[in-house]
Amino acid sequence: MTSWEWQIMLLVNHWQFFVSLTWASVGTKWKRRHQVKNWLRNWAARHGICESRLPYIIRWELGEIGDRPHCHLLVGGLPLTKDYVQECYRAEHFWKAGISDIRLFNPARAIGNAAYLSGMTGKKRKLSQQWASGANAYEIKKFGRVGEDSIYVSRQAWELMLQLTSGGESRSATAASLTVA
Repeated sequence: MTSWEWQIMLLVNHWQFFVSLTWASVGTKWKRRHQVKNWLRNWAARHGICESRLPYIIRWELGEIGDRPHCHLLVGGLPLTKDYVQECYRAEHFWKAGISDIRLFNPARAIGNAAYLSGMTGKKRKLSQQWASGANAYEIKKFGRVGEDSIYVSRQAWELMLQLTSGGESRSATAASLTVA
């Protein structure tokens, strides 16, 4: 397990959704990042909370066909709801820049999700058959590529990681960004 996988796994009890976002019009990298941030801000606001209080991790990558940029996220921190499936549909509806796929985070696949978001899959890492099967099998094969692949950790996710690794002590931190080579 890599250090990034380990850090993502620390928050296994905080993740609620696994998200994939694409764009109809590619635009610039900065515009795409701004659109994702606004989408997260709006999703949080619909629940009466601030986006800065959401723990989330974004993995940016280029697609296999045509090198089209897209991203995947683990998102947590939203209030509990009776109908998470409906919440997935609502969140998908509010993504206007392209296609979205939002599903509930499955804790049974936590190690696979951590490997997926940290970019340590494919030739770089051998995953168990359990993780490699199902909805993520196709996407897993794409990792190990360079280019736009990078990981962004929100300030709240970073703070939670620091609290969990320091025995509960609160330490100040800034949002972290890592480019995967």
